[in-house]
Amino acid sequence: MALMTCPDCSHQMSDTAPACPQCGWARAAVAANLATAQHAAAKAKSDEEGAKLVRISTLVMAIGLLLMLSGCGLTIGLGAGPLPAIAGVGLGFIALVVSAVIGQVGRAKQGRIV
Repeated sequence: MALMTCPDCSHQMSDTAPACPQCGWARAAVAANLATAQHAAAKAKSDEEGAKLVRISTLVMAIGLLLMLSGCGLTIGLGAGPLPAIAGVGLGFIALVVSAVIGQVGRAKQGRIV
């Protein structure tokens, strides 16, 4: 047990006492305010990480769509065989699924689960 100085009245008090015996300053209120501030900081960080994941998912989705369109374009425009089209569409589809998962994780971090 150590002594600390009360921030309100500068009276010496135990660091385990719930309140100052001189003025009644409550340590629980300070702890609650600190916990609230820490929770708000953690939420802000989680929101920022979630927004970053949503932006990444948008980029991956655009790449997937480009892969799908280029796969179809190779077959139609250049008369290439079916293999480039299947590969392009397949890789594009996989990229779209990955972007959906990344987007849902990002929205969950923001508290916006769809």
